[in-house]
Amino acid sequence: MGALLTFAACGDSSPGGTPDDGAVADTTTVPDGQPLRPCTTPGQPCAAHTTCAINPICGNDGLCRPSGYQNCDDGLDCTTDTCLGQGKCENTPNDGFCALPIDDGNGKSILKCFTKGDSSPDRNCQICDPDRDKTAWSAANGGPCDDGNSCTKDDYCDNGTCKGTDYRAQCDDNISCTDDVCDGKGGCVGNQLRSDACLIQGTCYKDGEQDATGCNVCDTSKSQSQWTALGSFCLIGAKCYKPGDRSTDGCGECDPTKDDKGWTPLTNVCQVAAQCYKPGDKNTAQGGCGECDPTASATSWTVKGNNCLIADKCQNPNDQSPSQCGVCDPAKDKYAWTPLPNLCDIDGTCYTPNAVNTAEGGCGVCDPALSGTAWSIKGNDCYINKKCYKPGDKDPTGCGECVPGTSKTSWTPIAGCWAIIIAALNEPHSGKLGGTAGADALCAQQASAAGRPGQWKALLADSNRSVQSLITGTNATTRPVITTQGVQMYANWNSIFTTCGASTSTCTWPTTALLYTFAGRVIEENEPQPLCTSSSGPNCFYDADYWHGMNKDGTVSVDTCQNWTSETSTDYGSSGEADFQQWHNNERNTCDQTQAVLCVQVGP
Repeated sequence: MGALLTFAACGDSSPGGTPDDGAVADTTTVPDGQPLRPCTTPGQPCAAHTTCAINPICGNDGLCRPSGYQNCDDGLDCTTDTCLGQGKCENTPNDGFCALPIDDGNGKSILKCFTKGDSSPDRNCQICDPDRDKTAWSAANGGPCDDGNSCTKDDYCDNGTCKGTDYRAQCDDNISCTDDVCDGKGGCVGNQLRSDACLIQGTCYKDGEQDATGCNVCDTSKSQSQWTALGSFCLIGAKCYKPGDRSTDGCGECDPTKDDKGWTPLTNVCQVAAQCYKPGDKNTAQGGCGECDPTASATSWTVKGNNCLIADKCQNPNDQSPSQCGVCDPAKDKYAWTPLPNLCDIDGTCYTPNAVNTAEGGCGVCDPALSGTAWSIKGNDCYINKKCYKPGDKDPTGCGECVPGTSKTSWTPIAGCWAIIIAALNEPHSGKLGGTAGADALCAQQASAAGRPGQWKALLADSNRSVQSLITGTNATTRPVITTQGVQMYANWNSIFTTCGASTSTCTWPTTALLYTFAGRVIEENEPQPLCTSSSGPNCFYDADYWHGMNKDGTVSVDTCQNWTSETSTDYGSSGEADFQQWHNNERNTCDQTQAVLCVQVGP
C-alpha cells in the first residue's frame, strides 16, 4: 500500500530567485536560512543547497543560484511536505492520520485529513485506517450502515460492503398488483393496491380487463374490489349474450328481464334434439310420423296418425321390437313397445318362460308372472350387477356380502366395516350449497337414502378446512379410495396429496374408475336427453366438472364461491374434471354454473 502523496510538479518561486515567501534570492542565503553552496564553473548547472531548488546555475560570484523554488505545501495540516527534486513533491500523512479523497459537492475530488476510525462521508463502510493505508480508504468490518434498501434491517459493514437482513417476505402478500412497503426497521408499512388494477376474489386484473364471461369489467374508477357490469346481458354457459341474441338452435333468445342465466324459449316452436322446428314440421329423417305441435309438446315430436315413434324411428302397427318381445300398438302406446304376453324382455333380448341366465351364473330365470323385464331369482343366491353370487360372497369393497335372506339384488352391509368411497350427489349444484355444513348434510341424507351407511362429508375445501383433513390417522394411510362400483381410484387417501405436487397428471385416477351419483347416474359431459337438454342446462353436470375448492397441489384455493354460499357470476369456484380423472385440476368456473358435488365416506 502507498504511504506517500507524490506530485509530479509543484509551485515554484518567481524568476529572479524570489521564493514564495517573499525572501530575496540574490544573496548568500535562501528562504529557509540555509546558505547557498559554492560552485566552480560560472554559467553551468550546479548542485544546489536544497532539493526544492529549480534550475540551479553557478553564478559569477561562485555561488550556486536556483532560478526559483518548488512549493510542495498541499495545504493539509496532517502531512509532512517534502521536495524530491526535478519538480516532484512528497506529502506524507503524519502518524495517526490519513489524507483521503472526498467529493467537494460539485463532482470534483479533493483531499482532506482524517483520523483513525473516521468514516467516509461519501461511501458506506469505508474508513480511515492509517495502519492499513494512509492514502486510500480502508474497508470497514462491523458497525452500522445504511444499504439504502427499506426491506432490510440491522444493516452492518462486512469487508467494505453494507449488508442487511432481508425481510421483504414478511411484507409480501404474494399479490402481484400491490406494492409491498417496508419501513427498514423490520416492520411493514402496508400493501397498497396499485391505481391501475382491481383485486377481486384474490386475483389481480388490469383496468379495463373483462372477466371470463365477458359480462363484467375491471373499472378502477368505480370499484377496485368488485366487477363492474357492462350492462344488461344473459350469462349462459359461462358466456355473455346481449338481449335478443338467439341460441344455436334458434328456439331461444336472451331476455334478461325474464331469465338472465338461460335462454328464454320462443313461443309457438318446438325444440327437439337441440333443433328448432315450426308447427307442422315433420320428422322426415325418422319416418315422418311425428310433427311439431307446440300445443301438445314443445320438446318432442307428436304422433297424430296410427303409428308409433319408438327410439327415434317410426313404426307401423304390429311391427315387432328388435327383441321380438314387443309390438307397435298405437292404441296402447305410441311412444314405446307394447310387451307381448308370457315373455321376458331383458336387456334387449326376448326370453321364453323358465329360460336361465346361464352367462351370468344361472341363478335367474324368466318368470313373466313375476317380471317381464328382469330375471327372477329362484334359488338361495344373490343377483347383483348382472352377476350371480353365493351366500357369504363379498362385494369389491369387502364391506358388503350376499345375504339372500336380507336382499337378493343388493349387497348387505357388514356391520363395523367401511371403505373410503367416493360418490356424487344425485343432482348438479351451483356454488350456493349452504357452506360446507349444508353440503355435508346433503351427502349424509342421500347416502342414507341409497342404503349406504357410515359418515359422509362433501369433498369440498373452504377457509376453515382442507379436503385432505377430512380423513386422518391410520384411516388415511391404510384404506383404499374406491368408487361406488368398488373400483380402486387411489391406494390410500394420503397418497393423493403426497404425490401430486402442482401437476394434474400425477393426480389422475384410472379411467375404469367411473364416478357415479348415489342413484347410479354416471358423471360425464354430453349426457343424453331428457336428463340434460344442453351443456349448461339446470340438470347437467357442466362439462363433467365437480366443485372442490383446491389448488393443483391440494391446498385450499381462494376460489370457493365465498365458502360455498354464492351462485353469482362474479364469484368463482375451483373444479376438478371427472371425465379426465383429474382430482386436483383447479379449473376456475363462475359460481352460477351447475356442477357435480362429490361426497366421501369418512367413517363407519
